[in-house]
Amino acid sequence: MGRDIADLTRVGKELAAISATPTPDPKDWVFSPVNNRLINPHDHGDTGNVTPEEWVNRGMGRLQAALSGL
Repeated sequence: MGRDIADLTRVGKELAAISATPTPDPKDWVFSPVNNRLINPHDHGDTGNVTPEEWVNRGMGRLQAALSGL
């Protein structure tokens, strides 16, 4: 991006477009049944899909450990 006023106009339009739609409620997508593949379960001793609820139950430490192995 240069120092042209047109750049600021473009950025303003992009920000308006991004903020034009309401933020989705996380419970609608974080805990969706189709969102069970954050981490390959076979890499961590699991035999199937690990639901987001299960990762919450396992705690932050296990989630961070699994993510650090990616």
